[in-house]
Amino acid sequence: MIKAVIFDIGGVLEKDTDEFAFRRMSKVFNRDVNLVRKAVEDIIPDFQVGKITNKEFFKRLASELKLEIPIKDWINLWRDTYVEGRKPYKEVEKLLVNLRNSKYKLAALSNTESPNAKFNRRNDRYKHFNVVVLSCEVGLGKPNPEIYKLTMKKLGLKPQECVFIDDKGKYLIPAKKLGINTILFRKSKQLKKDLKQYL
Repeated sequence: MIKAVIFDIGGVLEKDTDEFAFRRMSKVFNRDVNLVRKAVEDIIPDFQVGKITNKEFFKRLASELKLEIPIKDWINLWRDTYVEGRKPYKEVEKLLVNLRNSKYKLAALSNTESPNAKFNRRNDRYKHFNVVVLSCEVGLGKPNPEIYKLTMKKLGLKPQECVFIDDKGKYLIPAKKLGINTILFRKSKQLKKDLKQYL
């Protein structure tokens, strides 16, 4: 019997801001978008699990892109880009509220950076969740199996009692291996249909 639904945030509950951010930085800094994408993707895994600080992340990014930009400007651009680029999926939000009202436990499981996490906490973006597991706060990231185990522990449930939803298939693989039911998110209508087989 399913007792909890676990949601990824970026790409499931709201529009993934990655490509928007790459294009914005490319335009602002006059650098090729593919160069920006590669620089961010090479460095961000350490940032998302707290191995490097905000300043260290942006310093390495500036070095990689050969830019002399004050750290404060980087941080402001990153924050403003995230705020502008994130678009909540309203149908998924409605589903979230319905699940909560139906007494299912809800968890957020997200690879994210500390500036984004702070923005979401300040704006009560996690208010519907019983459990919130963010990579930058726990020092673990998907697809490390330990972050899924931690989520199960915080929920107080067995893997087979949960459904995990993510828009990236590579993050569903470890969950499946642990016995968690999984759904690959493509759009809200599909998600509702796929969830029915579990609930």
